[in-house]
Amino acid sequence: MTVNSVSSPQSVDPDQVVPPPAPGSADWHLVRLTDAPIQILGIYLFMSLVLPAVLLMIDQELWPPFYRYEDFSILEGIAVIGTVALACALRHLQWTHTSEVVVRHRAIFFYSMQKLRIVVLLVAIVVSIVNFANSGFRYDDIGLSEKGSFSLYVYALVPAFVKLLLIYHAFIYRGTSAMDRFERALVTAALAASINGNGAAFIAVFSFLVLQTNASAYLFKRTFGTASALRIVVLFSVGTVLIAMVSAVLAGAYVYGESVKRGEEVTSVFDTFLAFGEGYTEVLFNRLVPAYASLANTLPLTFDFNQDSFGNLAGVWNTFLFRLQTLDIFQFGVGRESTAPISRLNVEFINRVAVTEREGTAPGLIPGFLYCFPPFLNVLMLGAYVFMVLGIFQRLCLCVIEEMSFFGKFILTYFALSLFETPVDLMLIIDDGFIFFVGLWWMSRLVDQVRVADPTSPTASQASVGW
Repeated sequence: MTVNSVSSPQSVDPDQVVPPPAPGSADWHLVRLTDAPIQILGIYLFMSLVLPAVLLMIDQELWPPFYRYEDFSILEGIAVIGTVALACALRHLQWTHTSEVVVRHRAIFFYSMQKLRIVVLLVAIVVSIVNFANSGFRYDDIGLSEKGSFSLYVYALVPAFVKLLLIYHAFIYRGTSAMDRFERALVTAALAASINGNGAAFIAVFSFLVLQTNASAYLFKRTFGTASALRIVVLFSVGTVLIAMVSAVLAGAYVYGESVKRGEEVTSVFDTFLAFGEGYTEVLFNRLVPAYASLANTLPLTFDFNQDSFGNLAGVWNTFLFRLQTLDIFQFGVGRESTAPISRLNVEFINRVAVTEREGTAPGLIPGFLYCFPPFLNVLMLGAYVFMVLGIFQRLCLCVIEEMSFFGKFILTYFALSLFETPVDLMLIIDDGFIFFVGLWWMSRLVDQVRVADPTSPTASQASVGW
């Protein structure tokens, strides 16, 4: 097969090795593989684990009183962090060996169907408006299964669907037609209508910035790479002003998200926010620390053969079966008392004080595997998951219209937090995390890719690129 002879959007074999594309080839273009996926993972690990640890070294008084304090277990920490590092190293070696691929965009279901995307967004907005009174469902004492209609279940999944389209429009497709602008406006409107907490409020703000303003230029390296020194100074000056404005907007988003979470008036939450004098330090740290607190408390489980790890895993699976029952799809005789999603298990494990029946805390990338798998298998499953997620991100990077800047990688990391917060809860299936995972994997199929033969090595290996 030669690059110039292919013009139809049929699937190709990733094991094939082809010559570099001819200049001006309309269908295929050459892409050099980078370590951007590893950098994205590194940003997440820095923000969720390294930064809280450094801040605690500076001031231990920052530690939230409601979390149990556990000294960081060095040996176990080396084992789990080393596993993540090994998965990254294996991917790096694979990408260095492959070096370059030729890719072409192809049509796939949903993402290549604008009318369907717009219909889904309109339905999402309607469902969100209908269920606005139940926007605090995640924090109510009454479970969703006890009070929710089918439309409320759909409402709970809306942010995951819309966040996928946010990533699609921010990084992959930047259409300029009136219909494209209308769809981007719908994405922002759907995210704003479906706010059910702090995180969703922040996502809605960033959605407005990257889809409705020129801030989207900062997502890509070309904005800085082709700019003069004066333009870079101007960009950073404008960026500083923008950050100040965004900080004020994010403070408002935090207050609104807290009002949804607590079921209180916005003015009451705002007054509390000011009266406590928490400042932004404690608020920010309390948002950063859960993953670190979860890891520090669960590291002793790494080599603990006495914990009922498979029992914890069964609790996650029973949660999925229970959700099927509440939708009247099947009846398994599973009671709520036998259900235990990882976020619930985690909050019971790391909290000092009694928690409400429905409270939960996302443990981050690592602890879920320590809860649900016995020693050695836990680090093996962790490494396999990291290896797989890095592959999805690399394939997604092949779809991105330009090389991302550091800011772009940071924003993509934030948009894709669902992949890192509770990986084992992907087993819940009827869950926003699982939907986001599958949707992002499917988005990464927007390109065909094949290996490029090194023109100086006619006998180049025909190994698959493997993601």
